[in-house]
Amino acid sequence: GIAFPDKKLMNLWEKKMKRQAELDHRRIGADNKLFMFHELSPGSCFFLPHGTRIYNTLVDFIKHQYIHRGYTEVMTPNIFHTDLWKISGHYKHYRDDMFLFNTNDKEEYALKPMNCPGHCLMFRQGLRSWRDLPIRMADFGVLHRNELKGALGGLTRVRRFQQDDAHIFCRQSQIQEEVLGALDFMKHVYGVFGMTYKLERSTRPKKAVGLDTPDGVKRWDDAEDALAAALDKFAGPGNWKDNPGDGAFYGPKIDIKVFDCMERVHQCATIQLDFQLPIRFNLKYKSADDHAHGAAGKGDHDASQHKEHHLFKELPNTNASPDKGYDRPVMVHRAMLGSVERMIAILTEHFGGKWPLWLSPRQVMVIPLHESCNEYAVQVAQKFVDAGFYADAETSNKKFKRKIAEAQQIAYNYMLCVGPKDMEAGTTGLRKRGQTVDSRGHNVDDVLKQLQQERDTKAMPSDLGNEEKDSKAQGGGKKGGHKAKGKAVQKKVDQPEFTKVEVKVGHILECWEHPNSDKLWMEKVDVGDKYPKQIASGLRAYYTQEEMQGRRILVVTNLKSAKLGGETSSGMVLCAKDGDKVVFVDPPADAKVGEVIFAEGLEGHKPISATQMKKGKVFEKVAPDLKTNAEGVATWQGKPLLTSTGPCTASLVNALIN
Repeated sequence: GIAFPDKKLMNLWEKKMKRQAELDHRRIGADNKLFMFHELSPGSCFFLPHGTRIYNTLVDFIKHQYIHRGYTEVMTPNIFHTDLWKISGHYKHYRDDMFLFNTNDKEEYALKPMNCPGHCLMFRQGLRSWRDLPIRMADFGVLHRNELKGALGGLTRVRRFQQDDAHIFCRQSQIQEEVLGALDFMKHVYGVFGMTYKLERSTRPKKAVGLDTPDGVKRWDDAEDALAAALDKFAGPGNWKDNPGDGAFYGPKIDIKVFDCMERVHQCATIQLDFQLPIRFNLKYKSADDHAHGAAGKGDHDASQHKEHHLFKELPNTNASPDKGYDRPVMVHRAMLGSVERMIAILTEHFGGKWPLWLSPRQVMVIPLHESCNEYAVQVAQKFVDAGFYADAETSNKKFKRKIAEAQQIAYNYMLCVGPKDMEAGTTGLRKRGQTVDSRGHNVDDVLKQLQQERDTKAMPSDLGNEEKDSKAQGGGKKGGHKAKGKAVQKKVDQPEFTKVEVKVGHILECWEHPNSDKLWMEKVDVGDKYPKQIASGLRAYYTQEEMQGRRILVVTNLKSAKLGGETSSGMVLCAKDGDKVVFVDPPADAKVGEVIFAEGLEGHKPISATQMKKGKVFEKVAPDLKTNAEGVATWQGKPLLTSTGPCTASLVNALIN
């Protein structure tokens, strides 16, 4: 069983478990008819039409990036003779996880569990020069791994899958540049998904190979230094950590841990260096030095390559040094999504089945108010289909309210409700997912342009439920306006002032001097939203730029943007102050970026908008009761300010916070 030190933590845990059950991708996948499994092919997913739409959109998203990032897509066989896996070393270490079979001529073959050995064969094909590198091969080939039946679970552990797999063959001097490119690729992908991440460098383990010669030790040293330099340049010094001894036996790597909406950690993307496969497959390229000094003629080399191509019995090669005049490439294994199947499971739970428009398998549903409008509804839907949307027209004889309810249930992003007046004017009603009323009289072409922009920019879905509640509270409907207004006033009176303020854990990504003031720092702060906030803070007299960079802080995020010294500031950093002493209020070290701070006993309330904050002068009312106590714990009216992992603290005791 599980024991908790107090009931509050137990309640938080129970709430978390309930939410995870509600968002389980297996339940959402079945309810929304995205995918299925069958006992006659355990561990292999059947993607239904709407699930296939998500799958293909994710793959196309990555393929589009390949075009702009210098990757060449290749295709390799699904079945290889086991001699290949003996050359690569996988047969010895990975055999039990492979699907092996014998052909009629008693030769042993295997379904490929990974793409890298096949890419090594492609690199070997023909003459390679130092000028050709880097070569970036990308492959969405189908992979099979013989996972134990009892270990299979939904899309997170399968036997048949595809990866956005790529291998970069580069020179030793190109490692840092290629790693930076892969990190930038990763940042773009997870930024689109609205997910944060942390970076770790895993260095040589005890079982590392190639450390028996000075050249081998230098190769490891240079590679680890290149990874560190790339991480410093990408994230900033101190914004990543080391995992000593956790690298692979064949090379160091960067582990990328991403966080979903429930702050669970997933490792999907990977960037891994490999010195061993290039040695085992005897991969080499004509070195720059050899070109400079006029080495053996090209014809002699081509002949030797041709001869070597047919002598696979000489492999695996064990000589770390290539022939004179040649160098070994470094192989970089990298994936952004990892397994597409597993990524769909993670995103299903991250979005709760409510997909952003660009990734949604059900984007637009056109619903006629009356059967006389059916033909017009079909025409409107076809207009969206012609523009590349997944659009449907609901022309069955079901009641209008039922059609709306069913479209909401399976998470259509937009419902276009059309009536007789719309037929005459070429207009439509527009209802976003989660809303209970639609706005009327929108020109169909204008709506199409609006949705195209949302799709093409890959915008994240907005919190439409809150918008609608605000509309109701202000008496926006035709009926019950006074009643709704009365409820809103009652709720506003009952809500404790601090709970109206949104305070989040932030991470300073960048810090620079304010151009117009020697008292202010400018900071770019990640608070878990799609885009970082720009904040101007008067901390220049108390903290150096190095001390600011990479720090975890508390940020008030629902304040109206203001101009400080002519620069926009969209938030406020919380600090404890005592006389001329000013220090940060720090979140716990293991608190997640973007986590909302709450006062003990006041959970469950939603912050109000920035406009309401300004109009009600809410922070001015809250600030006098924000203090650190005798233990340095931040409090409001004596109630500790908490994250899910513990209290927020400062090094000043009995000090005001603002």
